[in-house]
Amino acid sequence: MTDGVFEYENPAGEQFGESRVREIIRAHGGEPMARLVERTVQAVEQFADGAPQKDDMTILLVGRRPGR
Repeated sequence: MTDGVFEYENPAGEQFGESRVREIIRAHGGEPMARLVERTVQAVEQFADGAPQKDDMTILLVGRRPGR
């Protein structure tokens, strides 16, 4: 993920941060990758509470399937 995800700020100036991303992955890591991206973007947008996006957000997820 690019820093645009981690550094997205809410109206109070607080950044989304790595810990929130880790929590999303911990809670939803077993879901399809596309859904995990959706959940992450939704969480960032909810956190932002209408604050403007100042940087691009790029997310690339790579998963490994058991037995492959």
